[in-house]
Amino acid sequence: MSFDDPTSCDSSVDAVLDATALEVAPSLDASTLDATTLREVYAALLRRAHQLVPPSDAADLVQDTWLAGLDGLARFEGRASMLTWLTSILRHKAADRYRSARHRRERLSAFEIEPPTEARVIEILGARDALDRVTRSLAAMEPRARTLVLAEVDGDDDRERLAREHGVTRETYRVQLCRARAQLRADLAA
Repeated sequence: MSFDDPTSCDSSVDAVLDATALEVAPSLDASTLDATTLREVYAALLRRAHQLVPPSDAADLVQDTWLAGLDGLARFEGRASMLTWLTSILRHKAADRYRSARHRRERLSAFEIEPPTEARVIEILGARDALDRVTRSLAAMEPRARTLVLAEVDGDDDRERLAREHGVTRETYRVQLCRARAQLRADLAA
């Protein structure tokens, strides 16, 4: 069966005309589900799909639409024509394909479009190494010194308030912070 030829869907027609499909959607009139109507609907969906997606994807989109339509046949209320309902499904499926393709392009673009240079890889590995050394150094510091350094890193520059919170004078706070920074620099240089 070829999906590019609307006249070659006779085996699909039999499946849709199956009595169980009619029982699922009793609001559909059996006369609307004849082979000619299905071919016309298929052709209309295919024309619309060609407007929404590249021609190579149009038949797949129509097939996805038919599957979703058959899946949701119980929800078809008959307030609009079957073609209108299936066209709506087709538009949603086309939008889903577009979003999926865009997401895939964005996710892959960093690696496929611009492969990292050797210098960038070395830079990233160096940054990871430095981060590991900083983490080890902070873990080895006494808790008070670690708190001073982390407060400074967080951008909290109200040293008067920080000194009060630590129960020391502003000058003692400054000296303790300088010693903690010196210890961090020494650990990073090692």
